[in-house]
Amino acid sequence: MSEIEGNPGDLVMDRRTAVVPAGKKIPVNIVSIHKSWTEKVPYEGDVQPRIAYTLEQLEELRQESSREIVPRADITLLLPHNEEINGLDDEQASELFPFLLEDTSYQLVRITVQSFAYDHTFKIVNSFHVGNPQIKLHEQVWNLSTMLIERGRYSWYVPILGRSTAKTPDNVRAFIDRLVSGGGAQ
Repeated sequence: MSEIEGNPGDLVMDRRTAVVPAGKKIPVNIVSIHKSWTEKVPYEGDVQPRIAYTLEQLEELRQESSREIVPRADITLLLPHNEEINGLDDEQASELFPFLLEDTSYQLVRITVQSFAYDHTFKIVNSFHVGNPQIKLHEQVWNLSTMLIERGRYSWYVPILGRSTAKTPDNVRAFIDRLVSGGGAQ
């Protein structure tokens, strides 16, 4: 039995609050994205996979491991509170979304993806960035949602990112610029 609050396909924060229900999209901004590689281990096994964060570590891992090595990514997103989407009232949201930018509360969230989730997040964003190098990743708004994957008798949900036509508000862009550059209160 899962100890995570929410329904299958929900995007859940801190294992306790569904912030994006299955089938809903929420606009997000990418703060950072880091590719790495990991050993492919059985999902329900007790083995902790080793992770390579650099190309040098990747080569070492390939030489030392007998397991398949697969790409993965850590994606940090700026997620807005939207009562229409997540149903949280202002009091509940104030605890989960601490960054107040004008009238909208935000939270930084990190998702770690590999396999199908990697294909529907990192590869989409990377393709956009390669084709549009003049646009900073955080200047583009993305729609975050989930998708059901079915393979034989197994089914699971993966996060997906799709490009939005929405424009990033100036205050959000400035906030992410400060985060990325390490700027803060002086």
